[in-house]
Amino acid sequence: CSSSTHHPSSMIRSYGEALCEPPKAPAANIDLDGPGRRSQQLLRHAAVELRADRELVLGAVNLSPFSLEDASEKFRRDRDVVFNAVKADGRALGLAASELRADREFVLRSVKRDWIAICHV
Repeated sequence: CSSSTHHPSSMIRSYGEALCEPPKAPAANIDLDGPGRRSQQLLRHAAVELRADRELVLGAVNLSPFSLEDASEKFRRDRDVVFNAVKADGRALGLAASELRADREFVLRSVKRDWIAICHV
């Protein structure tokens, strides 16, 4: 083994890079959040009228932050909706509209809540 393989800075860099990789998509029918809840599918099959309901979208991202992926662009730009998703899992910042990911104040607030959000700017 080379000493560079075990050097603390190389181990930290490798660990950080692994943490910043995008989450792998779940296989169909795998229950990720517990009984009865399937991540990333809460809004996927909802009717268009339901996807337009802000309270429903907020509830979905609170249960499964990656539901933001299936929310309309309007809600992916909504600071409250996106921040609720980021509070549950910082990686959800990667699903936000580009203008929110470019908003320094919003990104700092997100990173303060969950540091992993910095990997998804």
